[in-house]
Amino acid sequence: MEEQNNNHVLGNTEMDEKEFWTLLERSRRYSSEINKQNNHLESLISDLSPKEIVGFNRTMERLFDELGDSSVYYNEFDDEDKYPEEPDHIKYLIISLGEKHYYAVKQTPDYLFYLLDYDCGIDNLHIYAGIDRTHSVFYKKTNQSLRDITLAIDRLEELEQDHKEKQEQDQELEP
Repeated sequence: MEEQNNNHVLGNTEMDEKEFWTLLERSRRYSSEINKQNNHLESLISDLSPKEIVGFNRTMERLFDELGDSSVYYNEFDDEDKYPEEPDHIKYLIISLGEKHYYAVKQTPDYLFYLLDYDCGIDNLHIYAGIDRTHSVFYKKTNQSLRDITLAIDRLEELEQDHKEKQEQDQELEP
């Protein structure tokens, strides 16, 4: 019974990836200008339930993390002075390009150079970091910190994993 309750509380905290990319694509179709895309995406996210906002955020974080080390995407530059102040912002740019391009760049980082005017992209990377507005939307909707909620979910998942491991160890010790 306790395990059922924990699974009910935790559920799947990520948004279905197809739904995630659909929202992103809708914002891309809205405008070719990134600030307008980000504003429209914020509007789309505002229509989601708090649980769905958490799911969108968790999916964004996973996709961001799966891109790995940002320096991989700067392999054309030998001069460190050409790196932007926040090198991880390039990962937001890659996500903002949509599902097809995200997976193409993830598989072959050099693909990014064929997609855009790279020098222009490097100068304006800070704009792409604005793609994830889930924290402000969540706060406006719930008056609670999304970070606090996700930290609590992470902690619950750790406790659940520890509990499962302890149960497995106990079963192994039983004669």
